[in-house]
Amino acid sequence: MTNYVNKIAGIAAIALAALPLVAVAGVAEAATVKISDLDVATVEGQLEFQSRVKDAASDFCRSHATPGSRARSHGACIAAVQAEMNDKMSQVQQARAVKAQTYAAR
Repeated sequence: MTNYVNKIAGIAAIALAALPLVAVAGVAEAATVKISDLDVATVEGQLEFQSRVKDAASDFCRSHATPGSRARSHGACIAAVQAEMNDKMSQVQQARAVKAQTYAAR
């Protein structure tokens, strides 16, 4: 029984994780944030990145709102966009760290 419950919980977790992507996946456009001019290793760079993410998420969700949509769905859209951008930033930082280690090893 425990194995069955674990499988259901795993499937539910995957479905919930994919939900924000499904909500945005039907849209051809993407929210973008320029980071090439930021030093995200500093507090100032991180704060500026978060400010840009907030602005981009708000613009994206406002432009893709459906008529009669509730504020709650707008908030969920913003949260989903912010979470995805933060995840992508984490991936960028990891790639930069690997690249730095590669150069240091040479």
